[in-house]
Amino acid sequence: MKRNGILFFLFFIALTSCLFPGCSHCPDMQFPPSDGLLVLFLDVGQADCTLLIQEEHAMLIDTATEDQYETIADHLACAGITSLDALILTHPHADHIGSAAEILENYPVEQIFLPEATATTTTFDHMLDTILEQQIPASAPEPGAHFQFGDATLTFLSPPNGKTFSDLNDSSLVFLLEYDGFRILFTGDAGITVEEQILESGWDIQCDLIKVPHHGSDTASSADFLHAASPDWAVFTTEEDSPDGLPDEDVVSRYETLGAGLFFTHQDGDIVVEISDSTFTVERLSAAFMN
Repeated sequence: MKRNGILFFLFFIALTSCLFPGCSHCPDMQFPPSDGLLVLFLDVGQADCTLLIQEEHAMLIDTATEDQYETIADHLACAGITSLDALILTHPHADHIGSAAEILENYPVEQIFLPEATATTTTFDHMLDTILEQQIPASAPEPGAHFQFGDATLTFLSPPNGKTFSDLNDSSLVFLLEYDGFRILFTGDAGITVEEQILESGWDIQCDLIKVPHHGSDTASSADFLHAASPDWAVFTTEEDSPDGLPDEDVVSRYETLGAGLFFTHQDGDIVVEISDSTFTVERLSAAFMN
C-alpha cells in the first residue's frame, strides 16, 4: 500500500499501538497528509463508530455503546484529535449513541447532525441534555442537504423531515461521502423500506464502499439496493457470536455475488480506508501497519 510520507506512517504506529493490552492514550501525532482522507471503522462489537480525518478536520459517525467510550477516546488520542468538526448520530439506538454524551462532555464539537426521531431511554435523555447544556448547534438534515468536511462533501439522502417510522432503525440518517472522485455510502441501520424510498427518489447511490446496513441483518441490503449501489467493498460492523445471528448468511451471499470485497470488524478488527493520490485502498488496520 502506497504511503504519503513519514507523517502517515507515524500516525499508524501511534494508532496501532493503542490496540495492544495496557494502552490508555498515545502521544499526540500529526494528522494524515494534506491530500488524503482517512476513514476508520472501529471494532466496537455489534455497534457503529467511524472516525474521519481530512487535513485538520475530524468527525465521528456514531459513538457505539456506552462501554466503548475508552476505545473511542484512545483512537482520538492516538490521532491527536482534541475536537470535532461534527458528530453524526444516525439514529437514537444505544449501539449508535451510547457514548455520545461522554464524547460531548470531553471534546468540543462544532455541529451535530441527527434525525428528528426520539427514544424514551436514559441514554437518549442523557445525550439530549448534554447537547442542550453544551449549547451545540444540532440539526436534522433534509434529503439533498450538504455538509462540507474539509475537501470532502456529505450529501444526506434520508429521512425526510416530518416523516415518522414504526421502526427507529428506519429513521437512520443515510448519506454519501464524496472525496477525490470516490464515494462511501453510510446507511446506519436503515431497512428495506428506506432503501426503496431512496431508489424511488432517484438518488445515484453508486459507491466504492458501503457501510453495510444494520450489521448485516436481513431487514436491509435488498438486491435492488445493492445493485444500484454496486460497491467494490463492504464493511460489516459485527461481533463474535452475535445473539442476533448477524451477519445474516443470505445477506453476506448477496454481497459476495456482487463481487465486493468483504470486511467484518469482529474478524478483521479496525478497518481503514485511505483515499490519497487518486487511489482508494481498504484494509485491516493491522495490515496497514505491517505494509
